[in-house]
Amino acid sequence: VAKSLVTRKHVAETFNVSVDRVLLLHPPVQSKAIYNTLISSDLEKKNLVVCVGRFEPDKRFMDVLYAFAYLKNKMQNAKLSLIGFKHGEDILRRVIVSLGLEHDVELLVNAKREVLINRLLQAKAFIHPTPHEPFGIAVVEGMAAGAIPIVRIGINGPWLEITQRGRYGIGFNNVKELADAISAVLLSYE
Repeated sequence: VAKSLVTRKHVAETFNVSVDRVLLLHPPVQSKAIYNTLISSDLEKKNLVVCVGRFEPDKRFMDVLYAFAYLKNKMQNAKLSLIGFKHGEDILRRVIVSLGLEHDVELLVNAKREVLINRLLQAKAFIHPTPHEPFGIAVVEGMAAGAIPIVRIGINGPWLEITQRGRYGIGFNNVKELADAISAVLLSYE
């Protein structure tokens, strides 16, 4: 049993079996509950971008900060919410200050589920910068909340399986493309 197409391929290779012999079973996501909250909520979408994950280098939060710093030169009213689990957030705090983003970026460490859902419901964009993610539950949750997914292009679940190579979201390869994608979503969300 595998939770994503990417994992399914690895399992088949590891056990030297046909991919058809590996059952694909996606992890449960509370997407319907989030979507129902979106429909019944009176929250308005803001020029808010959300990124969720554990605060560690492999998750590539730094790319998001650099893209956002580039974007802030063009778009003064944009805000960024980084939501994650305690791990390496001190480095992120220092980079936020060094880029002059302390008034535009909030770093929510170990946030409660209600806070996460609230930010997603207000966000126009959801960024998933991680290059090696088998599935990406947070991407599905962001989409259910009405946020447009911006995900790293590559052999990963968010690009291949969730956004289906850009059919249901936007892909990026580098910081400049990420900044351009954020700008496009915030300027033309409707």
